[in-house]
Amino acid sequence: MTHLVKQKIVVQWVTPTTLHCEFGELDCTVNKALLIGRCRLYLYEHMAIKLADIVPGFNELLVQFIPSEIDYFADLHQVERLLKQYAMDSSATTSNTASVSTQGTGKRGITHIPVDFGMDYDLVDVAQRLTLSRTDLIAQFCAIEFSVILNGFMPGFIYLSGLPDKFHLPRLATPRLKVPAGAVAIADAYCGIYPQCSPGGWHILGVTEHVLFDIERSTPASFVTGDIIQFYPLTPVMPVITPILTAKIAPKITSSKEASSD
Repeated sequence: MTHLVKQKIVVQWVTPTTLHCEFGELDCTVNKALLIGRCRLYLYEHMAIKLADIVPGFNELLVQFIPSEIDYFADLHQVERLLKQYAMDSSATTSNTASVSTQGTGKRGITHIPVDFGMDYDLVDVAQRLTLSRTDLIAQFCAIEFSVILNGFMPGFIYLSGLPDKFHLPRLATPRLKVPAGAVAIADAYCGIYPQCSPGGWHILGVTEHVLFDIERSTPASFVTGDIIQFYPLTPVMPVITPILTAKIAPKITSSKEASSD
């Protein structure tokens, strides 16, 4: 029995060589980023000889064809059939509550990324707003398995889904002019990693040295839609212990002579 009871995929030509595939409302248990990422791979597996590129978005895929290989009617219906077939058959492996399965996708499992939480850009402020200790915030954040939605904003910047509702905070009222490269930050319903120094208005929790984009590599971007990421502290997080101060007890006054000497 599929979880995609409200699933709707609309496919249409938007340029002479490009199909736009929009993923409509899905059941709340479905990880949409993971589903879109795997649908992208599924199309490549069945139609690679005809395809120039497939570009994922928040709720869609742009399927770009090699001009000489296009059959407008047949290609539209094949893409629509493949996407709906995969979406209906894959609900168990794209559930938000299911263990991540990469069998048959050609993708690696979870990528674990080290984060330095010691700089306290916005960590303490976020912890206070969420009524958590600094230690608990880091522990809960590092327990989340994030899904890559897409690369956007700048080369290598990844938008991640999976942030629990209680972590949703609006962007900073005044954006920073300089966000450090590798900043791991949250805003609204998303988590993201800044691949290079830039302006930005997200809440910075920590910084990683993980390389997100390298133009010298055959595949410059480190992640694609559907990849799974989990963060972990670069160094063990020690709880902040507040020292207990022992109150001094005033000596007992036994005579008026002792009192007059203060």
